[in-house]
Amino acid sequence: MKRGSNIKLIIQAILFTGIFWWGMFTHSLIAQENSSSIIWSKVQKLKWNDFQGTPQKDSSHFAISSTGSVFTTYIEEGKDSAIITFETYATFNRDSSWGKKWGRSSYLLKHEQTHFDITELFVRKLRKALTEYHFSGNYKSEIQKMVAYFDHERNKKQDQYDYETQHSLNEAEQVKWNQYIADELKRFESFKAHKVSNKIPLE
Repeated sequence: MKRGSNIKLIIQAILFTGIFWWGMFTHSLIAQENSSSIIWSKVQKLKWNDFQGTPQKDSSHFAISSTGSVFTTYIEEGKDSAIITFETYATFNRDSSWGKKWGRSSYLLKHEQTHFDITELFVRKLRKALTEYHFSGNYKSEIQKMVAYFDHERNKKQDQYDYETQHSLNEAEQVKWNQYIADELKRFESFKAHKVSNKIPLE
């Protein structure tokens, strides 16, 4: 029998050019994804018309990118154990993202794309960890802790990225980070698929 577990996490982050905030929200499995979301793609890169939110006139930032990840689990029971499938992917929310028209440039757009790429990178790291971990009967708590850990690490990496690039103003550092994240995505290429599986003991 195939059934869905009661775990679904939608992790949302708002990326300012200069500020990174994040939060975690739990939803039921029947919740639908926001139709304004873009799923990360190696082929489809961000465009300025994806930034559909209303700019904050009093903000000193040129752009805001709202990225996050959706996480769902499904369980298929066997005789002595069960197969748990994890589906997770990085998303970009058009409605929560904006760019001031007079500040838009291909250079700044690449800076925002790299923020999105960092989110994808940590989704891949999470998939790897979920595949390799030996779960106990307390797997629900273990999964939630794992998701929270990688989201925290993503938060730290986003902060480091903005600090070292000075929010895109340091062009030399920006080039280094663009290449670094591209290389890291290649390193975790084997975890690009949205779904991965593992075994859990039956309760």
